[in-house]
Amino acid sequence: ADPTKSVCEKLYIESDYSKKLLLTMCIGLSTIDADGNTRKLGDLSVEPYSSSKEKKTFKYNNDMLCQEVIRRATIRFEDKRSTRIPRPNAWSYDILQKYLIEFPNKNPADIVFLKAEEKKLVQALSTAVNSNNIQAANTTNSRVVFNWLADLRVIHV
Repeated sequence: ADPTKSVCEKLYIESDYSKKLLLTMCIGLSTIDADGNTRKLGDLSVEPYSSSKEKKTFKYNNDMLCQEVIRRATIRFEDKRSTRIPRPNAWSYDILQKYLIEFPNKNPADIVFLKAEEKKLVQALSTAVNSNNIQAANTTNSRVVFNWLADLRVIHV
């Protein structure tokens, strides 16, 4: 175990660099983008996530959100910031996300790591989405027109 790595970084490496886990751990964090706008990390409803064709590689599910809720609650409990650990297995997707937004990662090393990795992912996805858009524009310009008269056959009875 490398003592220089943050807890989230270790989990990310142990998960074989799971993008789903990365974005789950990012929920509740935000950053300022190049335009000066605040961007929520781990929000799949914004670009480039919403336009990506490979959503299955990074879209988290309820089980992952439950595990993250328990992980964060355990940290809060150990730091005496909470008196109990919740049991989120029956919680809805929205409630799980609301909890994670309300109680984001607080560890400074985790925050630095998560912001850097999520930025790399956003850049890679943006490049992929842009190249897909260029390919789509090129294919619509050279579209094939179907000539239905050529395929019309008269059948004699």
